[in-house]
Amino acid sequence: MLTLCQCLPAEDVVVLAPWGTGFRAQDSFNVKDRQAARNVDQKLEFKVHRSWYSARSKLQTGFSILVFCTRTLWLVLREKPALVYFSHPYPTALIGLVLRLLGRPYVVHTHGNELFRPRMFVTDWLRRLVMQKAFRVVCTSNWTKDFVCGLGVNPDAAVVINPKLDLAKFHIPADIDSFKQREGLKGKHVLLSVGHIIHAKGQHLVIEALPEIICQFPDTVYVVAGTGPDVERLKRLASERGVEEHVVFPGNRDITSFYHACDIFILPSLYESFGIVYIEASACGKPVVGSKSGGIPDAVADGESGLLIETGNVKAIQDALIKLLEVRELRERLGRQGYERVQRYFTLDRLKDELRQLILEPLERERQGS
Repeated sequence: MLTLCQCLPAEDVVVLAPWGTGFRAQDSFNVKDRQAARNVDQKLEFKVHRSWYSARSKLQTGFSILVFCTRTLWLVLREKPALVYFSHPYPTALIGLVLRLLGRPYVVHTHGNELFRPRMFVTDWLRRLVMQKAFRVVCTSNWTKDFVCGLGVNPDAAVVINPKLDLAKFHIPADIDSFKQREGLKGKHVLLSVGHIIHAKGQHLVIEALPEIICQFPDTVYVVAGTGPDVERLKRLASERGVEEHVVFPGNRDITSFYHACDIFILPSLYESFGIVYIEASACGKPVVGSKSGGIPDAVADGESGLLIETGNVKAIQDALIKLLEVRELRERLGRQGYERVQRYFTLDRLKDELRQLILEPLERERQGS
């Protein structure tokens, strides 16, 4: 959401963001104490208001949602915005139903993952109603759009805006050769995964595929970047498969350098609503391998920026990686085409164009016609 706000004129943007405890910060706006919030807000050109939020207990969560919705309504009445943009369809977007009664249009942004969280019948119905009454529902992928349309959202109101990148953040580091030497990757065939280390991301499938790959390419190293609850399980799996010397767990450090140090990026997720890491790897000129699940086909153009494989299929992983390792020209072509694709579809300038074409201009036409 920070990226989206930065693509709009600063004088036209007013933000209400949380600070608090007991929630997982998924956006640069979301911080856990007042001083951290002030530090973030001072660097921004637009105005940011803060509301306390806590998810430590059901009582605190319910109360903080009420406070957040009240603050939202107060800001709308004070600022009189042309449009209110909610970063999630539930629960804070519930106030959108009140805004609708006040004649204020609102937009709901849905990433896809939150639509599968188990809820009671009433809250599930309210979430659907919030999306059905929105001026636009912004979806991160075509798969997400199909899903929300299945919940009763008008297809004309559901629009796809894929996540975007600041390409400047993915330029090749000047010391990449020394980085490879330091990390023991110099002269190796380097496979890379970046993401939360959990079963759903599929890193275990790559480790299952490694013995066959190492038989043909003994100098292969698999770098599993990120953190998560499955790190120790993956280490045990690598030991059981006899490939522990070929698997590295660097944590969350030096991610851009690892992108540039790898030969192939692979994340055979069992499910992704989009998968920004595939785009990040393409922004570094690397061929990518992903599964044919969820919104991944939006991020990976099969045969253009990388290869899409059958979800959960270890043999398909082996075949795709061996094919890419065997043919350097193919790796280079997919990496080059992937970078060109990022330049066309996944930059901040593209985000500005999509916001204007899909939301702001239709809103202006509707206001003029009313």
